[in-house]
Amino acid sequence: MKKFILLIAKIILTTLVLLVVLDFIYTTVYLHSSNRGKIEHVFNSKARNYDVVILGSSRANNHFVSQMFEDKGLKTFNYGMSGSHLFEASLMLKLMAERKYKIKNVILEADLGLSNEKESEGVAAKYLPYIHHSKTIREHFSHQKDFNELYFIFLFIVMSILTPSLVLEKC
Repeated sequence: MKKFILLIAKIILTTLVLLVVLDFIYTTVYLHSSNRGKIEHVFNSKARNYDVVILGSSRANNHFVSQMFEDKGLKTFNYGMSGSHLFEASLMLKLMAERKYKIKNVILEADLGLSNEKESEGVAAKYLPYIHHSKTIREHFSHQKDFNELYFIFLFIVMSILTPSLVLEKC
């Protein structure tokens, strides 16, 4: 029985160490890449000047053609993201302000899906690798009821491994 408990303890310890190492590697890769997506593009950029910035869901992404604005001499970028809500659009705008972007016009595509103030879990999750490295992202997420689980996700995972019944009761 003693050998079994030691084996389980070693497995749990190895798993926890592996979680820390993999989280560190994942976060480091994301912090230093700028070509993965629109969020990384803004997070890893310096001040930029735009005449028009487009924000919103996939409708903004797919239906506002930046080239039409460019043809009129307006420097434009479409930051619309599939599944995005107002939560993510406002966070993207805050990140741009933090990076000292100079924007003359913002087009915010607003439909019934975007008007939802809750986050889109799929899109919001793309900001999470930066939550410990950006005051803007941390403050934006701090108003969410599950902020502690998001901010201390490693601790939450450890707690769920060590005490699964407590985590299940909480959910």
